[in-house]
Amino acid sequence: MLETKNLGFWYQNQADTLFKEVNLQFEAGKMYAILGKSGSGKTTFLSLISALESPKEGEILYNTENLDKIGLTRFRRHHLAIVFQAYNLLTYMTAYQNVSSALDISGVKKENKRTFITESLKSVGITEDLCHKKVAQLSGGQQQRVAIVRAMITGADIIVADEPTGNLDAETGREMIALFEKIAHEQGKIVILVTHDSDIAKRSDVTYELKDKVFHVRS
Repeated sequence: MLETKNLGFWYQNQADTLFKEVNLQFEAGKMYAILGKSGSGKTTFLSLISALESPKEGEILYNTENLDKIGLTRFRRHHLAIVFQAYNLLTYMTAYQNVSSALDISGVKKENKRTFITESLKSVGITEDLCHKKVAQLSGGQQQRVAIVRAMITGADIIVADEPTGNLDAETGREMIALFEKIAHEQGKIVILVTHDSDIAKRSDVTYELKDKVFHVRS
């Protein structure tokens, strides 16, 4: 379980907090939406739970252990994977090479690495032919699929995504949400999607809405 306890954050002036006293829980096997308007602070919240920034007050726990105690870099390397809105793929590499590089960096060992990667890509609709194309030649939806596989194959327990449908058409966006649902429900991952899209909220198991500096559970 990932949880926040009395979490608070501000940039320069404590009187001008983005949010404070945030107490949220994220359980394995569920997909969560963090909903909020642009500028509400939801992306900053993602940075905090992703151990990219430290909170000004309160704490973040993973399986009851403070992230500071685990070590922010260690937490990111061993427990969490991020799918960025801009995908952050290496465009001069193929889809296969992007996933392979991520596997090497993570230190995860696979007996038949090539088969593992190609089958993982195939499971999200990236065929053998597409697998060996440079990602710059792929569509936005195909690049998003590669980015999701890159996150999945590291064995991370937590998958977070920043505006995962922001650059996609409506149909492709729905396909991506279905894929995130599958990762949560079938693989038992914690999946957290930061978004302003209310359609994602409808598909999520739990939605936390950040409004007027306060998180609300949205039913």
